[in-house]
Amino acid sequence: FDPYDPNPVQMGALKGYTSLAPSSGFGCALRDGAMACWGDNGAGQLGVGSALPLRASSPAQVGSDQTWTAVSAGYRTTCGIRAGKLLCWGFIAEKRFGTPQTLGSASNWTRVSAQDIFSVGLVGGNPYRWGLLSTDNGSTWIDTPESDATYVDWIELAASPALLATRCGIRGPGASLYCWGANSQGQLGVGDQTTRDTATQVGSSPNWQAVDLGENYACGIDAGKLFCWGDNYYGQLGLGSSGASTSVSVPTQVGGAT
Repeated sequence: FDPYDPNPVQMGALKGYTSLAPSSGFGCALRDGAMACWGDNGAGQLGVGSALPLRASSPAQVGSDQTWTAVSAGYRTTCGIRAGKLLCWGFIAEKRFGTPQTLGSASNWTRVSAQDIFSVGLVGGNPYRWGLLSTDNGSTWIDTPESDATYVDWIELAASPALLATRCGIRGPGASLYCWGANSQGQLGVGDQTTRDTATQVGSSPNWQAVDLGENYACGIDAGKLFCWGDNYYGQLGLGSSGASTSVSVPTQVGGAT
């Protein structure tokens, strides 16, 4: 096995995987309601306790439950939803946990987006946040998930891996896109570089289907078309350009596919 092989390599012979959460040096996946993780385990992010050394070269099952419905992997943190409960492990609020830890008391979690030090999720259509919340005014540790916006009826929610967190989500009625938080590279998609403390609608389209965030940039699907915005120093927006002057502060279509 060549770790630098640029071609896809099948991992084992098992089939039926329904969700994949790759991260930096490790990954997790769901299959038939069970969760398995592999790769780097330096912060306990595989969720298998002391059963494995610092690395696992093949998938190791996280517990014996088969009721997992979602998984998300950050740099050293993993979170998942099991029977409606939110569980996280690895690096959480300045501590390390090698096995899944229940966060909060809600039993109707539907989405989770885990990052290294800041994560978000949805409880019954309401957005929540936890971890290190860094803003222009300083930083605060949030140990227990707390409400992150006054709007309700959220469908999707994602957070950026950057130190100064940006969040974007899709909410109804319809499917409008909203973003808030840090905006140094125009990653909120609202046409400027001003930080927003409250969720702000991006454009007027009611047809957003998906959204995800990288470090200081974002991409989403609107009516079957791919759009990206924010930092483009390395050409990560896929617009055919790169460099400090090529960042864009509004959603810009990538290619012509629909």
